[in-house]
Parts: sequence; C-alpha cells; structure tokens
Amino acid sequence: MFSGYSTLFRTPGGLGFSVPGLIARMPISMDSLALIFIVVAASDSYALAGALSATASVVMAFATPHWSRVADRIGQSAMLVRVVPIKVAGLCVFTLLVLNQAPTWSWFASIIIAESMSVNTGGLVRRRWLHVLSPDKTSTAEDEQDRHLVNTAYSYEAIMDEIVFILGPIIVTACATTIAPAAGIIVGIIFVAIGVPLFIRQKATEPPSTPKRIVDPHPTKLSQEQRLGLACCG
Repeated sequence: MFSGYSTLFRTPGGLGFSVPGLIARMPISMDSLALIFIVVAASDSYALAGALSATASVVMAFATPHWSRVADRIGQSAMLVRVVPIKVAGLCVFTLLVLNQAPTWSWFASIIIAESMSVNTGGLVRRRWLHVLSPDKTSTAEDEQDRHLVNTAYSYEAIMDEIVFILGPIIVTACATTIAPAAGIIVGIIFVAIGVPLFIRQKATEPPSTPKRIVDPHPTKLSQEQRLGLACCG
C-alpha cells in the first residue's frame, strides 16, 4: 500500500504543486465560518450572517466549475493570475465594509464579487497529477500502472481535503475568538496569498491549455462570394 505513495512522492514536481495547492485551498473550509464571525460581531444578527453565508455558497457553487473550464482553455496560471487578485481584493473590501458599518447591501455586493472569483484549487491539483502521471501528455490514456498511480494521487488529495476541513474551522475559530472577529478572513487571505503564487510558479507540471476552436457557422456573404469567384475562375 505504501509503495504507491512512495512512488507518488518521488514523482518530479509532484509535491512542488501539491503542497502549495493544499495551502491555497485552506480557505474553502474557512470562509463561511469566518464570514459568520465577523458579521455577527458587527451586526449582532445571525440571520444576516446566515443570509450572507448562503449567498456566498451559492455564488461559489456556480463560479468554481466556470473557472475550471477557463483554466482548461487558457491554462491554470493564466486563469489564476486574472481571478485570484480580484477574489482577494473583494474579500478585503468586504471586511472593510463590515468593520466600518457600511450599508448592508454593500456587504452582499462585495461578497458576491469576491465569491464569483472562487477557484477549485483541489481540482487544479488533481488535473496536474493526471498530467504528470499520464504517459501521453496530450491525452488522459494510462496503462494499468499509471492508472494505479493516478488513483493513489487522488486518494492522497482526498486525505489532504480531509485535513483542510478539519484544520480550517479550528484555525478560524481560534483566530476570531483570540485575536479579532475579522482575523479569520484575514488568515484565509494570507493562505491564498502564499499558496497561489507558489502554485503558479510550478510551470513544469502545468497541463497544456486546450483553446476552444471557434468556427463561424454562418460565413459572411463576402467570403461566400469570394469562394464562388475562385471556383468559377478555376
């Protein structure tokens, strides 16, 4: 059983993207709880905190599949450098608005903007494992040994997900109760600010992008006339 993991850890660049990916996805288990801590402290309303948390969760559920498709199309690094700074800025703005007792509608607007930039970092990590463990770097075809290693990699990442969802709430609660209610969100931002740049730096293991082919189903009249003219001349 452990031989598969030892082989996995010897994969060139494997831990180089897996560990930053673990750091970058820590906020997945932290943001909702951190949001409740800061909103309840500022408004003394669990109903408002719950509404904001539910809104953030719904927006994130729609955003993550979209950005995964964008990552496949333009590349993981290109997507992350465009999306993650907006997410961080949105969370910072949300925190400032809550702490300064801004209108409630602005809290919803800022958290919607922030969570609309949510990225499934765990999915990006799994895509990289598939890429580095596949014998054919242009496809997902593997022989039996490589399929076993891919399954081992996915099992390892599942363990990392469990660690994230165990440690995240503990970290948020400790920071929000011992430092300040806003500390939970700030710590989540720090995790992203550390993990994502380290993940982006792993260029050697990044899967190639697969740009969408754009075909015009309705060619312009001019292009049709040009083709007809060439056919007649021929």
